Formats: sequence, structure tokens, C-alpha cells
Amino acid sequence: MRVPPHTKAPHGLRRALLIAVAGVGGLVTWPARARADGEVPVNWPELAVERIFTLRAPPGTRFVSRTGVDSRVGTIVGPGFTLELDYGAYSDRFDDLTPYDQVSASAIDIGGKVGRLVRGRHKKPAGGNDYFIGLYVPAVAPGTPGPLSLTLTATVRRRASADLLVRMFGTIYFRIGA
Repeated sequence: MRVPPHTKAPHGLRRALLIAVAGVGGLVTWPARARADGEVPVNWPELAVERIFTLRAPPGTRFVSRTGVDSRVGTIVGPGFTLELDYGAYSDRFDDLTPYDQVSASAIDIGGKVGRLVRGRHKKPAGGNDYFIGLYVPAVAPGTPGPLSLTLTATVRRRASADLLVRMFGTIYFRIGA
């Protein structure tokens, strides 16, 4: 069916409208990583944690690999925190939370997988570090003797440091299978 010439938009206007609509559509449908507890500062560089995942962290944060018995282990050390990493078939699922008070556990989207975020306060804090934060992401990749899962844990002095770690968790991108 032919449209009468007086109802058509000029060619340049049609193209501008098409570009505008495509641009808005791109903004709405652009895939975004989970962001927990606020925006991530633009000066946070990406940190590669072996071939397992990447995350964005405050400047100066580094990953230190250690030797594990049946899993990959290490620490992510940054300003005001030391985050312990365990990646293997027997990673801690946080089944025993008795050492903590004021415990909260919630589901969180981590790199397209559903993880478990646990927060609490130590009943017996050591060295003034009384805020506990843990992340468990099950079945990140297949493995032997079972699926490989990720656990990240930290005990920090201030609640603001725990909030910072949650923001970092929201930037995790799994490299397994990529």
C-alpha cells in the first residue's frame, strides 16, 4: 500500500526519528550487571581473579593466590578489607551462622547466577572487626567431584566497608566458559 506524499515525513526527519527510537531502545534493553547498594565509582578498575571471574574494586586492590588442598583459594586485599576466596566443590554455603548476631541472608544476582549474601555481626569480634559479610554462589561451573562454587568472606571494622564489598560483588562477571 502506497502512502500519500503529504502524510510522509521528510527523509531526514524519518532517519532522525529512527535513530532516536533505536537509541532509546538500546538504552532500555542494554544488558547491565547487578549493582548492589549503589553505583560503582568510575575510577574502580577491573580486577581479574585468575580465570574464574573479574570484578571492579577500589584502586590498589589486588588478588593474592594461595595454595589450596581441594580448591582455588586466595585473598583480595584492598583499602580497609581483606576478602577470602574459596572456589571449589566444597565451598562454604554458610549453613552454620551461630557465630553471628543480627544475621540477614538474601538472594543476589551475581554475574547472571543467583547467589546468597549473608551479613551479620560477630558475637566475639577479634581486633575490632565485628562486621561479617559473605557471598556464596553455587554451581558456577561443572567440576569433579561436583559443581564448583564460589565463596567470598570478610570480617571488617566498619559497616561502610561491608557495604563497599557488596558493591564490589555486584560487578562480578564470571569468565568460566567465556
